[in-house]
Amino acid sequence: MLIQTLLDLVFFAWLLTLSVLILRRRAVKAPSPRLLTSKTKRYIVFRVLSQGQVSQRDLDVALKGAIEQFMGSMWVALSRPRVVFFDQELREGIISTNRQGYKVVIASMHRLKRIGNQEVLGLPTKTTGSLKRAKRMIGLR
Repeated sequence: MLIQTLLDLVFFAWLLTLSVLILRRRAVKAPSPRLLTSKTKRYIVFRVLSQGQVSQRDLDVALKGAIEQFMGSMWVALSRPRVVFFDQELREGIISTNRQGYKVVIASMHRLKRIGNQEVLGLPTKTTGSLKRAKRMIGLR
């Protein structure tokens, strides 16, 4: 009986040690506070393919909806996407986001299928760190 109790305690300690090691290895690390408070922005130059006219506001709402559908509402809040500029004639624009979320915005742009009653396709073309360079890529300056 004493031997069985000792074996149970050793077995329990062994399983507990393995569990702790596995949980430590698989733990999701939180982003560093420096990244969360970083003011570094990214500007994504994009093009919209559509039959009709698309407004900047409708595009902004549809983009946030696509990010929420693809990655969840947490990433909409983290990445803070915003359509800064959109030219309706050229159908090109600039999206402002932060450094943590620009890859999420690019990845979720393929989710832009409909804006209102129009079928659209969002194509990211370039990513840059300055608004001036992004405007130059579109041909504004």
